[in-house]
Amino acid sequence: MNLVTIFSKVLCGFSFLLLTASCSQTSHKRQDPLIGKLFQVEGEKEVKFEKLISVFQKADIIYLSEKHDNTEHHAAQYKVIQQLIKEGLRPKIGLEFFSVDQTGYLMEYVSGKKHRFQKQSPEAAIRKLRKDLGWQYRLDRDWEFYFTFIKLAKKHQLTIFGTDLPRGINRRIAREGEGALTNVERYFLQTTNFQDKSYQQFMYRKLKKAHCGWIEEGLSQRLYQTWVARNDSMAQSLVMMAEGGVKQPIIMIVGGGHTEYSLALYERVAYLQPELIQVNLGLIEISMEAQKLADYLVRKRIGTQLSKPIYDFVWFTQRESFDDPCAPFKKLLKKTESPQVPVATKETSDANQLQNGAF
Repeated sequence: MNLVTIFSKVLCGFSFLLLTASCSQTSHKRQDPLIGKLFQVEGEKEVKFEKLISVFQKADIIYLSEKHDNTEHHAAQYKVIQQLIKEGLRPKIGLEFFSVDQTGYLMEYVSGKKHRFQKQSPEAAIRKLRKDLGWQYRLDRDWEFYFTFIKLAKKHQLTIFGTDLPRGINRRIAREGEGALTNVERYFLQTTNFQDKSYQQFMYRKLKKAHCGWIEEGLSQRLYQTWVARNDSMAQSLVMMAEGGVKQPIIMIVGGGHTEYSLALYERVAYLQPELIQVNLGLIEISMEAQKLADYLVRKRIGTQLSKPIYDFVWFTQRESFDDPCAPFKKLLKKTESPQVPVATKETSDANQLQNGAF
């Protein structure tokens, strides 16, 4: 096995950890005065939870933007939804982690309706749902993060729905590119014809960082195509759920990268239905080293334009891990004197990395 192959295999593991945001945890936890605090980004003004809820009550779409593996983020999301229910609202719950074609499984479980010949215990119903959703081999901890919202929807008989691309289409684009799709596969795309070269380069830089600084150009292109297609699918799903009927807010449980700086998913919803009121809460882990509030809120330069604020509101939490996921890879690089530079390639990436990532 040559050195590049070894690097590729190692990098595969580390890029997966970065994108899934599921690195090993350390016992050390840095304390920070920002933990638990809520801020309105415009003006850097600290606000109470009650103020946040009052703003949410007037919104059409509420993004609760998370880092997927952070326990405190999911607790905060649950608290928000519970409070909106207490205020008399019946929010619809959209989930990035489930695809549009899985909505039937979610609603079947929530409705609790059974065929007259079907006899199934509550535990068996949960096992069936988990298998139907393809989560039977995922960690119980990860499953509970999102099953919590499904249980809440069942308890209050709320609408809950998947928003992402079908998983097979997701993988096909990431591995072979959108151009490889058949006409039948293209039927499942919900394209909004988004094109922006400056944003594309911005995302290429983010993808490279997520792969410890090494990524093949072709892989960047495919992952970006997947990213755009996924945002299109999620945006179309939200807009469809916002149409008709009694007006109730839509809660979107989604990775922070899909909504930060009012780009990606947020921007596509605004493009499709500009009259919808969107409010964007970013759940943010404290940084490795202490920073001032302003350091977290720095806007990005995208092409020649300065971005919008990172979120409308931010809620700071403890970090899930203080380990550097790239540290083992950097150590391995340091040990070798090979002039060959390893890169992430088709063989060292998977659509699930992008789907399940910190993005």
